[in-house]
Amino acid sequence: MQPDGSIGGPNYDYCETFIEVQDNKNHCTTITVNMGGIAGHIMTEENQPVMGVELGFNISMPGNMTTDQNGSYLIDSLELGGQYTLVPQMDYDYGNGVSTLDVIQIAKHVLGTAQLNSPYKIIAADVNRSGSVTTIDMIQLRKLILGIIDEFPDNTSWRFIKAAHIFPNPADPWETLFPETLSISQLDGMASDMDFVAVKIGDVNNSATTSFNEVEERSVNGTFYVEVANDELRPGQEYRIDFNIGEDVEVQGMQFTLNFDREALELLYIENGVADDNNFGFQLSERGVITFSWEHPAGDVIEPGTNLFSLVFFAGTSARISDHLSVSSEVTMAEAYGADYELYDVDLLFKDRDAEASGFELYQNIPNPFRNRTTIPFMLPEASMAMLTIYDVSGRVWKRIEGHYEEGHNQIHIDLSGLPIKGVLYYKLETSQYTATRKMILID
Repeated sequence: MQPDGSIGGPNYDYCETFIEVQDNKNHCTTITVNMGGIAGHIMTEENQPVMGVELGFNISMPGNMTTDQNGSYLIDSLELGGQYTLVPQMDYDYGNGVSTLDVIQIAKHVLGTAQLNSPYKIIAADVNRSGSVTTIDMIQLRKLILGIIDEFPDNTSWRFIKAAHIFPNPADPWETLFPETLSISQLDGMASDMDFVAVKIGDVNNSATTSFNEVEERSVNGTFYVEVANDELRPGQEYRIDFNIGEDVEVQGMQFTLNFDREALELLYIENGVADDNNFGFQLSERGVITFSWEHPAGDVIEPGTNLFSLVFFAGTSARISDHLSVSSEVTMAEAYGADYELYDVDLLFKDRDAEASGFELYQNIPNPFRNRTTIPFMLPEASMAMLTIYDVSGRVWKRIEGHYEEGHNQIHIDLSGLPIKGVLYYKLETSQYTATRKMILID
């Protein structure tokens, strides 16, 4: 009704509003149209997943594409219809899984006495990537073990072979070209099962670690000793020190790092035994470090007492040889290999000439220095009672062990954990006829 009382037309107005729909609980799925992907696994021939392999492409791709702890990879958001070539790469840590045991097995393959039993192992043995396995591969592998080189000049650390590939002649993997890439001519969706077999170059016994946090397990069967006469050094004189095969373990090869005190010993030259110049690395000799890798040329075990090599030193101080020579794994891991490839630790066994004549000898504890536990070897001329006493510099006795021991080589395992001592200790072995004392060092 109008103000004057008359009836007028309709009264109305309008406004605009909006409705916003939100997916607060993530129930909706984003659909990518016209996109595909490539997925697969990278494993060793023993089905161990290999972590950290980079996946390269023939085109530039975003992101850091590497295999995870399961050896898996997934590359998505690829345009359909595209052409892709996948190239796996991992080229670091050349020494992973490589040891003189691999040289032994490659040597037997070259000699024809024990063939490598898979095409992947044969490819791993081709260190110089020549398409064959020869002594040249052994030479390059040994240089890596000795620390003379830190990578292979003609090869990568790993190679990757298309898992679906069938070798027509497994004994000769180079008879036909084997694929080390995967190509997709026209991607039409998700290309799965794009798998590769990973081959660690130089590692023919499949001991390489395949993930970042994996620790190589070493199951040792005891200790192999290299025997050294423990002569008394006098300053200004030249000494020839023989390193001979010990009696307790038969081995067909070994490797270790030999450390010598540069202030007490000046290395003059080496005299060959069954080992020659090719078995040594002298690149760190100015630091008192020599690396050693040797295997029996025929793959047989070597007789006890055989001379491995001799080192000629000029003595700069008065001391016993055992005070200035030791074996470690500083550069080349200290280990030896038995007739059936069983693994042993390696150490020096110092023998006093006078005591050796009588058949009684107390040797240096192994390891030394040590934390909590160590082993003390000794030799008896006949079966008898013996007592081992451990005491500190003040003469206080911390441990005493007594027992009946057999003629020949014996050893006593010592556990000093929980005792409030450290530093220099002494151990004395006593029988009814003989007494000997040595020094050892207990560290935190």
